[in-house]
Amino acid sequence: MEWGAQVCQKCMAFTTVDQKNLVNPGTGDFNYSIPLLDVGGYPINLNYDSQVGLNDEASWVGLGWSLNAGSVSRQTRGLPDDFKGGISQSRNKY
Repeated sequence: MEWGAQVCQKCMAFTTVDQKNLVNPGTGDFNYSIPLLDVGGYPINLNYDSQVGLNDEASWVGLGWSLNAGSVSRQTRGLPDDFKGGISQSRNKY
């Protein structure tokens, strides 16, 4: 270093998480995904997209950020397991 600046070792060790082509060469948009954890084979990711408009509002994880937590769906054949005499116990109570 010619300027006498100190180098942050943690900053120099930064690498992307198995991602290539973070910037779209045609549009210049930046996309990034951070894997947070894996729950039984289902990944939970924090994603960033730099394509933010003037009227866009921030989500609860930040402007341009989204949390991909997956989803749970249920299929029933006939009556659901939690059905008890005319009223399903899983009804939305809000």
